[in-house]
Amino acid sequence: RVECEGGLIVQCALPLNEARELALTLACGRRGPNANDAPLSPAERLGALVSPATTVEYTEVTAVNLSADHQRVAVVDRWSAPTPTGDATLYEVTTMERGRDGEERLRERARYELGPEGWRLLGTEVNGRAYAAFEPPQVILPADPKVGAFWTASHRVGDATRERSCGITPSGACEGGLVSACVTTMGDRSIKLNQHFCPGLGWVGYSGEVELSPP
Repeated sequence: RVECEGGLIVQCALPLNEARELALTLACGRRGPNANDAPLSPAERLGALVSPATTVEYTEVTAVNLSADHQRVAVVDRWSAPTPTGDATLYEVTTMERGRDGEERLRERARYELGPEGWRLLGTEVNGRAYAAFEPPQVILPADPKVGAFWTASHRVGDATRERSCGITPSGACEGGLVSACVTTMGDRSIKLNQHFCPGLGWVGYSGEVELSPP
């Protein structure tokens, strides 16, 4: 469940610690742009595609090695209020897992930036470990998000290096939606991550797959 006008967003999330693949489910009734709207500038288009929510509740569905045995976990994302800083705005997202008894356990805190260089992931704190910053930050959506955009970068996280390549493709989730499709390589592990964004809704879900090279 997500706090937005007129509808729900059902999302699937992927913890990147096992070989997993999952499907994406989307639904929301909030209005996006129509043909009579004035053209948006790149900054306005980016802002409309991000539109952070306040609280998102969803069920995470994962399958290990494409097996029929699916795991389901109740997850809650809570977005902080925006924090202006210079020419950018910062957000923190706290992700909790909810047990069958209703108790919540911290899984991750992630910090994001919306600014002249796009929508970027600054770093994460996973399972209570120390905060790890990406150097440079990971671009999720570029400053001018449009189909066909492509970028590559090397990111350092502590002593590790990640090679990342991304592109923008259309999303079938909504009119005017975009997919940020990225492949990240870390040693023998390759992570494919497709994040869907809808105008006026923001991030509406993602699908992913982790591949491990044979020993």
